[in-house]
Amino acid sequence: MMTQAQVDNILKGSYDLHIHAFPDLQPRKLDALDLVKEAREAGLAGCLLKDHSFATTDRAYILNKIFPDFTVAGALVLNYPTGGLNPAAVEAAIKAGAKQIYMPTYAAANQVRKMGQVSFFGPYPFPKNQQGIAIINDKGALVPEVEAILDLIAQNSNSNRVILGTGHLSSEEIMPLVKKAKATGVKKILITHASFQLIGLPLARQMEAIGHGAFIEHSYFGATFQGHLTPVEEMAKQIRAVGVEHCLLSTDFGQTANPTPVEGFKSFIGNLLSLGFTSKEIRTMIVENPLKLLDEG
Repeated sequence: MMTQAQVDNILKGSYDLHIHAFPDLQPRKLDALDLVKEAREAGLAGCLLKDHSFATTDRAYILNKIFPDFTVAGALVLNYPTGGLNPAAVEAAIKAGAKQIYMPTYAAANQVRKMGQVSFFGPYPFPKNQQGIAIINDKGALVPEVEAILDLIAQNSNSNRVILGTGHLSSEEIMPLVKKAKATGVKKILITHASFQLIGLPLARQMEAIGHGAFIEHSYFGATFQGHLTPVEEMAKQIRAVGVEHCLLSTDFGQTANPTPVEGFKSFIGNLLSLGFTSKEIRTMIVENPLKLLDEG
């Protein structure tokens, strides 16, 4: 029978590469400082701060100075506040130390089609008469801005350890992006919460993605009411099909209605243990695979 001590032990030295914290344009459970304090006290080794509106590289830099024994990674999400598919913003973020560049999230055309402009992203800026940001044009090709962004990420895949995150793109957009990224020389690709219903990347495409070197992320937020209730059992089935060596677990927590990210991570681990995953398998997905993306292992 699983014990809390077992869960706590599995958590030691882990990384949650998908967390939200205040400051943000909507309320958050914790601010970034208190988040890192709690994560560090629980034994995590690091986290990645994600903000739908702003780069988090400045926060990451300061927090790394305060807590030199804990890794805080910064990121940039290509939504409207950062100029959308904006190569200049990407270049600046990479120079400032960003570890992950995300394709659009709340501003993605896929998000708008499926959930509308407001949904749970109501506080975020959305220009009038816009249908969201698509990365593929009417001819079925990636738009030039995406190719320029991939070039920038590829140039820094080794030296700055930059990860390409697929954001809230549709499953139809993800594979052309992954293929072009691989061909361009991007070495680190993470399929953002693939089991999240908004994304719904089929298993066949997940298998295709890992064939191009991508990792598949499963986020606990997807199992919540706000995340549209993808059962953890479904996530587990997908992980088993793809293989733990190709998967990464995160919480995507920080919402005021949910537990803290640390509490969420513990719950996620407990659920997977009850579904037959071993401690070693879980640590592959929360320690070994994140380290491969961060190049800190």
